[in-house]
Amino acid sequence: MDERNSQLQPELILASSQPRTLASRLRLARWFYFLCLGTATFAVLILVLLLVAILVQGLPWLTWQRLSGDPSPIAEEAGIRPALWGTVWVCTLCAMIGLPIGVGTAILLEEFQAKSRWGRWLQSLVQLNISNLAGVPSVVYGLLGLTVFVSMFGLWGSGANARSLEFGVRYFDQYRTEGKRIVLLPVASQDAPPAELASGMQGYSGDMQPVTIQVWQPGQARPTDKDQLAYTVRAGRQPGRVPQKSWYYFRLPFGRSVLAGALTLILVVLPIVIIASQEALRSVPNSLRDGALGLGATRWQVVRNVTLPAALPGIMTGSILAMSRAIGEAAPVLIIAGVIYISRSPQNLMDDFTVMPLQIYDWASRPQESFHHVAAAGIIILLLVLLIFNAVAVFIRQRVQKSLQ
Repeated sequence: MDERNSQLQPELILASSQPRTLASRLRLARWFYFLCLGTATFAVLILVLLLVAILVQGLPWLTWQRLSGDPSPIAEEAGIRPALWGTVWVCTLCAMIGLPIGVGTAILLEEFQAKSRWGRWLQSLVQLNISNLAGVPSVVYGLLGLTVFVSMFGLWGSGANARSLEFGVRYFDQYRTEGKRIVLLPVASQDAPPAELASGMQGYSGDMQPVTIQVWQPGQARPTDKDQLAYTVRAGRQPGRVPQKSWYYFRLPFGRSVLAGALTLILVVLPIVIIASQEALRSVPNSLRDGALGLGATRWQVVRNVTLPAALPGIMTGSILAMSRAIGEAAPVLIIAGVIYISRSPQNLMDDFTVMPLQIYDWASRPQESFHHVAAAGIIILLLVLLIFNAVAVFIRQRVQKSLQ
């Protein structure tokens, strides 16, 4: 019995492995086509429904005040200007630093292969890490940015004992005069003790005009002249320490600044840029490289004049996808900046900032129904910014694209 089964088993295998008829294969292909079409249609319909719902809620609230105003506890007066400019600052800086690094890394890995065994092993290790980093959740990059860029591993201390290395900033002691005005006295550093007040000291008014400060002792007669009271400070009044930052202001560690946020987003998008650039470089035919090398060109000349121009459309496509992700990221920026009230746009790389996804999240989390409409208007503005960034990238790609014949 076992011998008979063993003899029939190859026949059963051959019968089961007979190819399907042409009609069955066409039917299976048609079913698979309809399955893919239905899945894509369902996804598009969901996207259209979301966009329609956002437009219906947000368009009536999309006003110039919403675009140019500051955040406010009143929904009708709430604006997104600081978050809008924060997004522009962070994403522009991310593109200016991250894209050259990503493209350069891809060129190194693809066009300049190491010849030694250790060099090839090192390139393989880098390639493996890049592939793994592409799947890391963005919140992990936020924790990494908080440790590396914001506090720099606590090398400058923490809490009240934290110190920093600063350039391009001046500190002043701010006093309120008897004439209800503001005067500023320069000090040597942020930690310097307040200067001892004395009549005749040179200071600055609120608009940084030089003034002479007078000191009024409580035991003396109070001046009555309004012009004199405008720059008269009562003895014993405690000042407030205020900074005046230049456009080139820089400090170490970076703190919760625009630069720290941009560097953190670079970590998020860098694997995407590198992998997309590598795929674009691999799509260039080797015959182009061999022809250029045969004409006597160096490896760098081949990359600069042949390979890179041919791969640039694919590189720009990957860059567009990476920047689209950077504009919409909220988790890493939430860890870096937090949901804080920012009433002005960033003025330098070290300023505090917020971005549009965080501002939209803040509005959407409030219980008032009117703020939900404001959040929908903010989503529309965010989509417009995303479309503008992508349109600029597509325009650049079309301008520099060279057709290969």
